[in-house]
Amino acid sequence: MTIVNARDSGEESDRRHNEFIAMLSHELRNPMAPIDGAISAAKRLCAENERAVEVLTIAQRQMRHLRTLVDDLLDAARLKHGKLAIKHSDTSLSDIVSDAVTAIRHHIASRRHTLKITGLDEPVPVRADHVRLSQVLGNLLSNAAKYTPVGGTIELNVRVEPGDLRDEAAGLVVIDVADNGMGIDSAVKPHVFELFAQSARGQARSEGGLGIGLAVAKRMVELHHGTISIRSEGVGKGTVVTLRLPIARTIANTDAGAPGATAAAPEPARLLLVDDNQDALRALSVLLELEGHEVTTSDNGRGAIRADV
Repeated sequence: MTIVNARDSGEESDRRHNEFIAMLSHELRNPMAPIDGAISAAKRLCAENERAVEVLTIAQRQMRHLRTLVDDLLDAARLKHGKLAIKHSDTSLSDIVSDAVTAIRHHIASRRHTLKITGLDEPVPVRADHVRLSQVLGNLLSNAAKYTPVGGTIELNVRVEPGDLRDEAAGLVVIDVADNGMGIDSAVKPHVFELFAQSARGQARSEGGLGIGLAVAKRMVELHHGTISIRSEGVGKGTVVTLRLPIARTIANTDAGAPGATAAAPEPARLLLVDDNQDALRALSVLLELEGHEVTTSDNGRGAIRADV
């Protein structure tokens, strides 16, 4: 007689599930780069054709949405394996918020929302992972847009609570993302930060999403030694998500708030592209040629070594 341990069987099933999610995410990313590059090149080639540019812009926007979904899947796999990591740098909260808003601006515009941002009139230098924190704020703003009726209002408010001046990264940044949307049912609220939790606002599946974003956001906030909380008075009464992050720095200790020099456009160059994905190779080479560069390509290492560049 063979005795199967139900716990071991469950753990093995969970392991295979996680491995499949990670593998699927990586495989989906492979064709996205050449598609994205080809769309960008086509927009340049069709610059005089407004209707062509319009439909290509739609394709590009949907490709970005697909990339976000795949990145969420990868983050979910990393989260399950404890491999989510952040890289601290001296940066500006204004730039982080700007990047987050840029990434989700089409959601705001398509639903004719009013977005109000307060608390960033003066520079707010921080020490944080710029990319990851922008991802967190983008996720919160996207959720707010998704679950707020057309014409609603979304607010992002920033305030800084001073910390110990002897610690260059001790000030507390408090960020509220509020909306006047459909709110959250009290029965659902305890589960909104769980991985793959759907129905964050009662009708999540009809609105899209994988139930990953808030779980990943919570972990990223924790890696910044901060906290995230969510409150709602109930269905139809809006939602407020609050981040509390000990990342603010004093002006005296950083120049992060100062405007940097505008990067000059790169001079035309002779470039060698090497990739075994021929579609990706061709799409990127066309895009670089449109930027004025002289491009030589190879789909294998031996050919790259022989190339005269």
